[in-house]
Amino acid sequence: MIDENTDWRTAFFDSSVVVPDHMKDRIGHLCLWSQITPNSAPLSDEEFYGQWRGWLSLDPEWEEKLWIRLVPSKYNDIPAIPPPADCKWSADPLPDAALGN
Repeated sequence: MIDENTDWRTAFFDSSVVVPDHMKDRIGHLCLWSQITPNSAPLSDEEFYGQWRGWLSLDPEWEEKLWIRLVPSKYNDIPAIPPPADCKWSADPLPDAALGN
């Protein structure tokens, strides 16, 4: 669910998700915006799951064995598609300003 507590730095989505401008402004420009903005069509299922798997692999705490719990079985073996090189996983606490406080 998207709400005021969403940490956009670790969220993965494609153009099928409509993000209100006021929520985009909370965090600033994310590395994935550069992929989503010019591509108005949602990703195919294969692209979505491949890119999502690649995104999760950036999380230092990610355990690859969890993948099969997240996806339909036909995507268990889908290859990870890495995000752009400048994308970084950040789970540091958000500053109060980003939380709207």
